[in-house]
Amino acid sequence: MTGHQIAIDTLRKTAESLITSDGDLLSNSDEIQETVDDIVERYDNLSKSVSDRNEKLQITLTRSMSVQDGLDEMMGWMEGVEASVKEKGQIPLDSASIGDILSKEAALEQDIASRQSSISAMKAKVKKFVETADPSAAALLQSKMDTLSQRFSDACDKHKQKVSQLEQLKEKVEQFEEVADKVQQFVVKRSQDLHETEGPGKTFNELSQLMQATKAEMAEHASDLETLQTLSKELSEISPDGNKAQIQSKMDNLSNIFNTFKDTVKEKEEEVSSCQDQLGEFRSVASTLTKWLEETNEKVPVVQPSSEKSLEKDLQIVTGLLDEWTSKGPAVQDLNSKGSALCSLITFLTSPAKTKTPSKSELMGIQQNMSFVNEGYASLGETLKSRAAELSGSVQEVKEAQKETENMMTWLKDMKKTAASWNNAATEKDSVKTQLEQQKAFEEDMKQKRDQLQKLREKLLNLIQTHPNSPEAAKWKQMLAEIDAAWADISGSVEERKQHLEQSNKNLDIFQTTELQLGQWLSEKELMMSVLGPLSIDPNMLKMQKQQVQILQNEFKSRKPQYEQLEEAASAILSSSDNQDPSSGKLVREQLADVTQKWQGLTAQLDQRDGLIDQAAVKTGQFQELLRGLSQTVTQLENDLANHQGQSTQPDAVKKQLEDVHNISGQLRDERKKLKEAEGINAELTAMVTEDYLKADLARQLESVSKPFKQLEEKAAKRIEQLNSTFASSQQFHQTSKDFQSWLGEKLQDQSKSPTNLCQSGHPATNPGGA
Repeated sequence: MTGHQIAIDTLRKTAESLITSDGDLLSNSDEIQETVDDIVERYDNLSKSVSDRNEKLQITLTRSMSVQDGLDEMMGWMEGVEASVKEKGQIPLDSASIGDILSKEAALEQDIASRQSSISAMKAKVKKFVETADPSAAALLQSKMDTLSQRFSDACDKHKQKVSQLEQLKEKVEQFEEVADKVQQFVVKRSQDLHETEGPGKTFNELSQLMQATKAEMAEHASDLETLQTLSKELSEISPDGNKAQIQSKMDNLSNIFNTFKDTVKEKEEEVSSCQDQLGEFRSVASTLTKWLEETNEKVPVVQPSSEKSLEKDLQIVTGLLDEWTSKGPAVQDLNSKGSALCSLITFLTSPAKTKTPSKSELMGIQQNMSFVNEGYASLGETLKSRAAELSGSVQEVKEAQKETENMMTWLKDMKKTAASWNNAATEKDSVKTQLEQQKAFEEDMKQKRDQLQKLREKLLNLIQTHPNSPEAAKWKQMLAEIDAAWADISGSVEERKQHLEQSNKNLDIFQTTELQLGQWLSEKELMMSVLGPLSIDPNMLKMQKQQVQILQNEFKSRKPQYEQLEEAASAILSSSDNQDPSSGKLVREQLADVTQKWQGLTAQLDQRDGLIDQAAVKTGQFQELLRGLSQTVTQLENDLANHQGQSTQPDAVKKQLEDVHNISGQLRDERKKLKEAEGINAELTAMVTEDYLKADLARQLESVSKPFKQLEEKAAKRIEQLNSTFASSQQFHQTSKDFQSWLGEKLQDQSKSPTNLCQSGHPATNPGGA
């Protein structure tokens, strides 16, 4: 039963705490109180029954024991009781612990009470025993009994005093705990109210009202803290040996909790106040921005066909409004920041901690204001940007077209100057390659510019079509025409130069290839010409040399188209550099001159050799023919002259001989022309040939005829001289012997049949010098 006393006290205390707690948390407090009262009553009845039963058992036990044993047993029990009464262990300052101690003391009290009858019975036994017992033993027994009675009485008084102190201490502790629980429950409840984690949350107005109520309650509970402070001092005085540190710890803990809550309330109050201020500021800013949006929308100009100046003016207005719109961006952003912060703050202050779902009317109003301003601001920005883009596009289109036209014309003029400054000289492969690369880069630049030109043309055409009645329409048409003309001019120059460079490159390829081939071939022909040998005077050899020359001439004829191609390529190359740097084409000229020199030199040599061969062949034939004729004539005339040796010295015969010799001499004179002609041909042939042995052979051949001819002339001259002398002597002789001749005429006639004798007989006289 004693062990269950603690549970009963705990139950009673818990029920009292539940029933007396603030906030009307229990709806069945009466039922709880009735149940607890019923349990306590039943426990008390049971406890009384057990106590009564125990007392009867003690009396019975005492009666059954001897006096001495009873006293000894009582003294032993008394020592235990006194030890329990004197026990001063540290008492925990909480009602439950003190209740436990009181329960034990109650058990001890019951034990003492149950022993009261035993003590009375023992006194009666001792008294009865003393009356019959030995005096000394009776005195000793009586002394023990008196001591026991006194000790029992003292123990009862001390126990009652101890129980009284414990009950007084328990009362103060319970009062302390009750006030502390009251303060703590207030802090817990209001903390839950201020930071609720469940439920639908509160509105901002509800939160404000809660803050005001909490502040009022906090003033009330501040006095509770003072009461607790007083109780803590009283408890320290009542139980100086108690756990003073425990009391102070509880007091400090509660003070800290209350002060922390107080700070929390203050912070919450500041947050609510700040939220109210922010809400007022937010509404003011939202109202200002809303008014500005309405006014600005009315200022935005409408796009309509107008002049460039008007468009620029409207653009200036829109640009100003757009700048103002941009400058309002931070204000709108600030509004959004304030609105978001305000929503977060209101949500934080009013919504349950677990959900934090903003569903309050205050949030809807803030969000509506934010949405209205944001949408209006975004719409105004789009309108201004769109309007600015339209106006800027209209103005910029004209300005860009003008500027791009000027840039394009400047570029076209620069390109025209570049094209005019092109070096058309194409006499070297590297130079042509460089120019082709420049041409390619130029064409690439033209290709890139073609897209720009096309876009510019489209812009101008669009302007002309969109604004046909514009004062600048004629100007745009003129710019378009000028651009087209300049582009066509440069394109033509580029194409012409491209063809020129391609042809020049082709000509250079032809020239270089042909020059290399012809140069090698001409070098070979030079080598062949050097081994042809000297001009012969032999007809057969001349014929062979003629064939050699004809073969070479035919080779040159077959190469003539290639040589002409070289000349044409060189002429085309050099003609392109006539008006350029005089030094350009130097290599081509040198190479062409070298090939031309070789070609002309070789062809001239061949033609000369061919002519010389033909001339030599003719002259040699003539020379040989003349020599043969002269040789035959000399031989014949020499024979004829020899045939006139030793003929008659008769005047007529001598005269006949003289006539014959004169005829021979005349023939020799006629043949002298041929000899002179042969000598002339010989001189020509001698001049033609270069070898000394050939010249010597020609001289020998001529001498083989001229020497006998000259000898024959000398013989004929001497013969004529002889015959003239003989004829003169014969005439003189016959003149002097005319008579004798007459006389002998007949005889001579008769003897004419034998002229030999006559001649023999008259030879010494008529030809005294001999033949």
